Formats: sequence, structure tokens, C-alpha cells
Amino acid sequence: YLTGWVTPEGVPVIYANGTLIPSTEGYVDENGDWINQSFELTLYAQWEDALKIYTASDLKNFSDNVSAGQTFSGKTVYLMNNLDLSGFENFNPIGTFDHPFNGTFEGNGFTIFNLNITKEDQDNIGLFGYTAGATINDLTLKNVQFSGKNDVGGLIGMMNGGHVNNCSVKEVQVTGYDSIGGLIGNIGMDCNITNCSVFGSVSGEHSSVGGLIGLIRCVNEGKIADCFASCVVESRGNTGGLVGYVFSHDRFLITHCITTGSVKGGDDIDAIEGTLPRIEGEPCVPSYMNFLITNGGIICPQFDDENDALAISQLQAIFPDKKVVGVKTREVVYGGG
Repeated sequence: YLTGWVTPEGVPVIYANGTLIPSTEGYVDENGDWINQSFELTLYAQWEDALKIYTASDLKNFSDNVSAGQTFSGKTVYLMNNLDLSGFENFNPIGTFDHPFNGTFEGNGFTIFNLNITKEDQDNIGLFGYTAGATINDLTLKNVQFSGKNDVGGLIGMMNGGHVNNCSVKEVQVTGYDSIGGLIGNIGMDCNITNCSVFGSVSGEHSSVGGLIGLIRCVNEGKIADCFASCVVESRGNTGGLVGYVFSHDRFLITHCITTGSVKGGDDIDAIEGTLPRIEGEPCVPSYMNFLITNGGIICPQFDDENDALAISQLQAIFPDKKVVGVKTREVVYGGG
């Protein structure tokens, strides 16, 4: 993958060995010949469709390229090794509001360790600061810390459309003011999150703080499926073990997800003023996966459905040494819980 500079006419400007030449006096062309011509330089990363990251320095250079304006739209970035970022203080998030990451990032099952990003006066903080229509697959972060203002997440600060699949954030500490999540701080547009997990602590000084996602403000359809969050979650407002707050103009589906840990919030935690309207045809998404394991038993949700008894019997088979008790939770589901 070649990254360098181009003239306004699109002529690539590199040394023969690929070294950049940020010079306005002239340039070395692809054949190694000096061209004495004055021009304005423009950063590019257009020659190939894939970038392979082998070292922590490669990852930093990739982040710098995105911040400089290379969206990587239509391109795939491959992580080729486990990376230890303990030597990089205040690593810059990949993607900004002005220059989001648009491509595909394949983690290939590798892990990024010891990443610390502390920018308490800035928004969009995470390994990826801002993504727009991006896809991130098969990546693990471990022993990582992220601190910012708004839209702070372990993997992504602000996610505007796209997909995240098979990603895990372990031993994470995420802190900020508003829209703070263990995996993603703020989700907009039509996003899909599948088979992801978070283990750690998440805290926000204001509101919209969740173990997995801080804020969902989806204007189209989206989905979170088969995800798990085990976090200590704290804020002064809307707080959730899985999601802090959902504001959707359309349908956003959350299914087959589990959350454990502790949740501490303000007046808005699990609070509903009156009864939410019930419109015929609107989806209601009950899940028996939201059972609770206690010291002596299992609490199983019940929805006045024909499968209630089956759920109890299956849990009893899985946990033969515990007593399974059913609790009616249909009204909780109607209320969005």
C-alpha cells in the first residue's frame, strides 16, 4: 500500500523507495527522476485497495492518514499482529468529525493492548474516534483506557452508520461527560452491532451512559444482537447496563443480549412517567436471555406467552442445582426495559 503525495494533476510524488517528498520545488517521479516543477501537494492513499498493519507505528501512521483526509472508503485495512501500544502516549483516535473513517477494518482475531487515550476536552474519543459507514470485524482491545468529553467509547466514539461484528473490549475504563459507552459512545443512522462484548467500567458525569452503548439516536432501522456487557456503569442521568438511552425515529431492535454488573444512575434510571403508548403493529421484543443468576436461584422473565414454561424448563436443565423462578415482566418490555 503506497501513501504519499500527488500533484494537482494526480501525478504520484515519491522517492523510488516510497519516501515522501513534501517539496514545492519539484518532485521525484515513479522512475526516480527529478522533475523541476512547482505545485501544491495533496496527500493521497489511493494506489491499492488494502493496507496491512504489522506494527504499532503502522497503526499510528494509519490514524494520521485518516486525520489528514484519507477516508479509506472502499478499502480494507488488515491487522496482521497483536499490538502493544504502551509506548504511545495519547494515541490519536482513528477518524475525526471532519475526516471520519469510511473503510473496513479487519482485526483478524488479533488484540491491541495497553492503549490510553486521554483528551478530556475533546469529543469523539475511542480507538476509532469517528466512523461513517465503516465496518469493523474480529478485533479485541485489552487493558485500555479512554477519557474524553462527549461521544466516548472503547472501540468507537461516534458511529454514523456501518457494522461492528465479533469485537470485544476487555479490562476497559471509559470516562466522559455525555454519551459514553464501553463499546460505542454514540450511534446514529442505521447501524448493526453483532456478537460483541465489553468487560470493565463506564462512567459519565451527565447522561446517556451504557455498558455497551451510551446513546442510540438512530433515524433509520438498526440492530444490536448477541452482545454481552459486564460492567460497572455510573452516571447522573439515563443509565443502562447495556444501553444508556435510545432515541429512534424508526425501529431499532435489541435482541439476544445479556448484561451483568452494577448500574448507578440519577432520577432517570429505569424511570417512566406514566404508560408509554401501545400502537398496534409496533414490535415488542421480549427475551428470555435476560434471566438473572442469583446465589440460590435463577429469575426467568415471563411474558404470558406459550413459551414461558419452556424457558423455565430449559433453564432448569442448564442449572440443575438452582431453583428457577418465573417473574412476569411483560409490562417492563412494553415500557422499553
